Amino acid sequence: MHSLTTRRGLGLAAAMTLAAGALVAPTGAAAPADPNGSTIDPDAATTLTIHKCEQTDANGVTEGTGNPDPQVECKPVAGVEFTITKLNVDLTTPEGWKQLADAKGDVVKAGALKSNTTQTITTGGDGLASFTDAQTEVGAYLVSETRTPDKVIPAEDFVVTLPMTNPQDTAKWNYNVHVYPKNTLSGVDKQVTDKPAPGSGRDITYTITTSIPKVDYPGGARIKRYEVVDRLDKRINKDALTPVVKIVGQNEVTLADTTDYTLITAEGKDHNWATIQLTEEGRRKASEARYNGNGETKLQVTLTAKFDAAVNLEGDLSNTAGLIPNDSPNFTWDPNNPGTTTDIPGIPTTPVLSKYGKVVLTKTGTDDLADKTKYNGAQFQVYECTKTASGATLRDSDPSTQTVDPLTIGGEKTFTTAGQGTVEINYLRANDYVNGAKKDQLTDEDYYCLVETKAPEGYSLQADPLPFRVLAEKAEKKAATEVTVTDVPKNAGFRLPLTGANGVIFLTVAGALLVAGGAVVAYANKRRHVAKH
Repeated sequence: MHSLTTRRGLGLAAAMTLAAGALVAPTGAAAPADPNGSTIDPDAATTLTIHKCEQTDANGVTEGTGNPDPQVECKPVAGVEFTITKLNVDLTTPEGWKQLADAKGDVVKAGALKSNTTQTITTGGDGLASFTDAQTEVGAYLVSETRTPDKVIPAEDFVVTLPMTNPQDTAKWNYNVHVYPKNTLSGVDKQVTDKPAPGSGRDITYTITTSIPKVDYPGGARIKRYEVVDRLDKRINKDALTPVVKIVGQNEVTLADTTDYTLITAEGKDHNWATIQLTEEGRRKASEARYNGNGETKLQVTLTAKFDAAVNLEGDLSNTAGLIPNDSPNFTWDPNNPGTTTDIPGIPTTPVLSKYGKVVLTKTGTDDLADKTKYNGAQFQVYECTKTASGATLRDSDPSTQTVDPLTIGGEKTFTTAGQGTVEINYLRANDYVNGAKKDQLTDEDYYCLVETKAPEGYSLQADPLPFRVLAEKAEKKAATEVTVTDVPKNAGFRLPLTGANGVIFLTVAGALLVAGGAVVAYANKRRHVAKH
């Protein structure tokens, strides 16, 4: 028979295996001692009741006791799947308790003791997941949130023992335990900014905003793992992302590369991957900022996606991120070795899309020549523009200069017709799909314009910019937007007077007559001079 002191110490060790922030509670009477002398009845009925609550700034600030707590602020969270896994420890012996305590509160280490015995329940509208006596027995359990609703950060895994020492009477065991794990809502969000990048070769900005779980920071709790993972389109240069990582909201601070986080990039089969991994110091700063802040205190990662100048952006450019907010054994992501997976690790964002389409410009003329090569050599530039009643107003792609600059697309500013009077311009962002969202109503500002800067030989330049649109529907299907530009012959086909033939002849004849007249006069004067002498 163990002493009371020993029993109290064992009870305390059991309680300390609970994750920080989980309120735990036992009810009931002490179990009778078994014939072998243990104070725990191995055949006693056991239950585990999980109260799933939304994390607020007011709750989750004191350690749970295991008892039901009618005073706890608990807005129920439905749809959270809990899986309990029995650990291979015998709690009817001091050796079993010591084996569990040797993990020193490290849930991951305790997870190494997992058996194959599991039970799974999903919380209902009341936020409860109740494991009955038929589903549990005396032992220690790893409790994991194996599935959460969209935008819900899973709480940390924790270990709970059935039974626990009753905190209201430490001479007794309680076989009916209540725990109150908390979830932070609105876990992860992703936005794309592609409006400043209407043509290929321009940078696109992705912003990932993630909630920070609230932990009992002054009590020594820390976020043990925090990673933001971005699944990159293969066309993005993974080695030129230049991340900016900040804690935003209250207590805003910019985190330092290497000190607070590391960027790990890796090549996958169909995608590349970028992982922003908070260091121990970064997690400390995040824990502290969230504790001293509020629900708007979040981590923000900004990635600048760069492309090779001539990259083919036709179609959809999709990007999805994921958040790994704790060290749950369910998160098996290795940022250095993604393998062939395409699945988003952790809590995924909704994919954000950019849509790019190509334009095929066909040059023709009012003379409608059969030989279309006559229309080669025409040169065009592309601008963003606003359509007006009289034409269009061009918008400057580079406000830093004194001139109104055309777009640079695929490293080029000028596009020349060739072959049969055509030129393909790759690729322009869809006018009706901007910053990851479909525009239901287009305005006069939602246009591109073609400006002819050089006409084919024998033809006149276009008098005005030519507005056109690239639409998402065609971009998605990789169908070209077709634009036909009709030139007219120079001077609208009218012949000008010859530049000198008739005038030259007239002047030549007049000159000859003058010369002849001069000769006659000279001859007559000479005759008169001879006659006088």
